[in-house]
Amino acid sequence: MELDEGKLRKVQDSDILHTLESGIQIQRRKKHEPIGFDDMTQEEIDRRTDKKNGAKFLPGTTLSRIVEMTCEILMENKAVLGSKDGYTKVYDQAVGVSRGRRVRAVKVVRSNDGLYAHAFPEDEDRI
Repeated sequence: MELDEGKLRKVQDSDILHTLESGIQIQRRKKHEPIGFDDMTQEEIDRRTDKKNGAKFLPGTTLSRIVEMTCEILMENKAVLGSKDGYTKVYDQAVGVSRGRRVRAVKVVRSNDGLYAHAFPEDEDRI
């Protein structure tokens, strides 16, 4: 899968980053994109990655990589239109921060009869 990071960055929040052959469309969700944690207190990290503000992918994670992971998870689970099933995958290393702690899982949620999908980091102990 060859994705152009520059083109992906121009996509607005909730718009489509990529469409799978199945017709499932990967949406951009800026609330889950990486932020810099270096100058934050643990309390601020907890708040910025809580349920309301959304878990964040680790700094340096590109939109291309987020799309690749989302597609990989959907294809591994043979996702099709007409189903709103969501899926998770646990990676060997941390992929993001959720509720203030580093996590290794990615959760893909779907809407509109499975047409739209987006991914975010999830605590592997919560799945």
